[in-house]
Amino acid sequence: MAAPVAASMVLEATARGLPADQLLARLGLDAASARDPERRVPFASLFSVWADCMRALRDPFLPLAAAQRVRLEDYAVLGFATTSAPSFRASLSLLVRYGTLHADGCRWEIDDDRSERAITLRWEREGERTLGHRVANECAIAEVLHATRQILGFTLAPSSVAFRHPAPSSIRRHEEFFGVRPRFGARWEGIVFQRELLDRAPRQANPALAAWLERQMAGMLATRVEATTFAKRVELLLEQDLASGEPDLGRVALALSERTVRRQLAREECSFRGIWESVRRRRAESLLAAGQVTIDEVAFLTGYSETPAFTRAFKRWTGDTPGAYRRRAIAP
Repeated sequence: MAAPVAASMVLEATARGLPADQLLARLGLDAASARDPERRVPFASLFSVWADCMRALRDPFLPLAAAQRVRLEDYAVLGFATTSAPSFRASLSLLVRYGTLHADGCRWEIDDDRSERAITLRWEREGERTLGHRVANECAIAEVLHATRQILGFTLAPSSVAFRHPAPSSIRRHEEFFGVRPRFGARWEGIVFQRELLDRAPRQANPALAAWLERQMAGMLATRVEATTFAKRVELLLEQDLASGEPDLGRVALALSERTVRRQLAREECSFRGIWESVRRRRAESLLAAGQVTIDEVAFLTGYSETPAFTRAFKRWTGDTPGAYRRRAIAP
């Protein structure tokens, strides 16, 4: 996680009386490095510190207050690119493509539902849903709305907001911040905007500057992908090849022997089969929750030649049939 975002909770907690130096030190930061967007904070440290802040202050609104401390410039190149993009549609596209420059292990996905005239930003972050994890997810979704208001230059309310975790003790201030009553205990997390916002121009739109900044981010992302874990490289290749059926290890062997690939993955405590199953499950859940393709099509798009085989696999992953999962995911 980029240091300025990780430090936002500490800044808010400090304003309420908690010791800044001790909390920053646990994040591996000091006052100077806390504003450096190139500095990274491990998620384990962030979850631990943020959870302790929540326990000490006992304020359900704390993650949303922390989100409002994050400025567009805290995202460095990505922040400037989104606010100079020619349209809000382009801003969201940049967020989805390059968000991993500032936070690994999580991502945004876009569902563009023309029939409902809605655009859905789905938030995906893997890991056990500890208190710190849940707080970080609330903060991330609030950050997007706060950033959108900065980009477009007015205080808009989304159509809806959803969180997977249970509701906190009070959501009054959540309703005030979002402008709608958030749904808790949902099967997905994210925020829904009215589709007509997509053609709105950011208040500082500068398409030439946005194009130049995107080229910089593309170069940065290419460098990051080269330096990422071996398992992540395999996962990216599998995602690109998802609809081709059962994976061929030789096809994604990264110019290495199959034996070498398996040995390298074992060093990272991963397996080719485990990565493949994870990629399939994430894509299936996303497609089912979007509600725009049939279950037969979801089966095909996740590499299954027959729908019954997909149904059995999905029930093994989630305990639900695809149909039951979809009905709960899209329930009002």
